[in-house]
Amino acid sequence: MGFIGLPTQTASFIYPVPSADDLPWNKGESPGKDWKWRGNGDAESGKGNWVNEKTGQKLNPDFDHPDPKGPHWGLQQPDGSIIDIFPPK
Repeated sequence: MGFIGLPTQTASFIYPVPSADDLPWNKGESPGKDWKWRGNGDAESGKGNWVNEKTGQKLNPDFDHPDPKGPHWGLQQPDGSIIDIFPPK
């Protein structure tokens, strides 16, 4: 896990950001033991978020996003900032 900090998102310095290599890229698969699924469907539907109650972060699997953005995880930090994490190359 790495950390990110941008001048416009200084609060992001304190929140861990999973690396693309550490995230699963299959629908319905949990990003880790501290993440719980919350949503209107099951995890394979993608209609919800994986929530880490320890950090307050949310991960949204958006694997069917059309180009040019394409598949990614949307990470929402507790401060409201959003970081897109794309599959490893």
